[in-house]
Amino acid sequence: AGQTSLSFSNGVNYKNDQGASNGSIHRVYDVPQVGDASLNMWIKQLLDPIDDGSCTYDVTRVFVNGDLKAQWCASVPEWTEQTLDLSEYGGQAIDVKIEFYTGDDYGNDAAGLFLDDISLDLKSTIGSFDEGAEAEGWEAIGSGLVQWIVDEEDVYEGTGSLHFANDFGTFENGESNAAGLLQKWVEVPAKGTATLRFAIKQDFAPSDQNCSWDVTRLYVGPEVAGEFCGDILEWEEKSYDLSAYKGQLVLVRFAFDSLDNLYNAQSGVHIDGARIDLEHDDCLAPSP
Repeated sequence: AGQTSLSFSNGVNYKNDQGASNGSIHRVYDVPQVGDASLNMWIKQLLDPIDDGSCTYDVTRVFVNGDLKAQWCASVPEWTEQTLDLSEYGGQAIDVKIEFYTGDDYGNDAAGLFLDDISLDLKSTIGSFDEGAEAEGWEAIGSGLVQWIVDEEDVYEGTGSLHFANDFGTFENGESNAAGLLQKWVEVPAKGTATLRFAIKQDFAPSDQNCSWDVTRLYVGPEVAGEFCGDILEWEEKSYDLSAYKGQLVLVRFAFDSLDNLYNAQSGVHIDGARIDLEHDDCLAPSP
């Protein structure tokens, strides 16, 4: 991505007139305590045809705290994304080293190693809803017959989603409109680029694209971050950039309102798979 990548070469190949061509970059990262962390990078390497794949020479290696975690010892002619699971290092500072090792000065006439977009990414679930809203710290507010209930049949991921419905699976609420609120305070990390992601599915009849009835809104703090007022008959993942809230505690709310008591016999809205994705953008430019 971008306009440049990092290359280990002399500009033409990885030949070194003074012997073996060995080089490395390293950096210390703080791995968050919670969530699923991974180190992601794009790699491309063009090695001499004589390389036998044994990893005794002309090999790219990745070390975490001195332990070998991955290695590539054959040509990778097209850009390929590689991912290393860092979950075991949660709450720790780790030293990541990426090394290119030729081991000798024989050959070394190919273009060598290229790296791009090295990033430390985190996926932190804030709402799987498999066990309901309260189990993960959400406050679920319903109205009358219509409440936030766990639906184990219609899910985006996991074993349950949250469905704003009555006992019959619709959002009919007698003589009143159906209005519900699902909310949670979320801590946005101070470093990196945080993104709120969630999945939504909704079925209204008749569907209104002008949001004059049957509307679901996402609020981040006081701001309306998203408005969904038509049918979404298949699960769709939505996202919202949280960069404006770095280092802050922010209230995330899903609010549904039918606005009337007419034509509310459809299944209404489902919410599932709410999470915070974090990309440490300070990892994108590795320093030698």
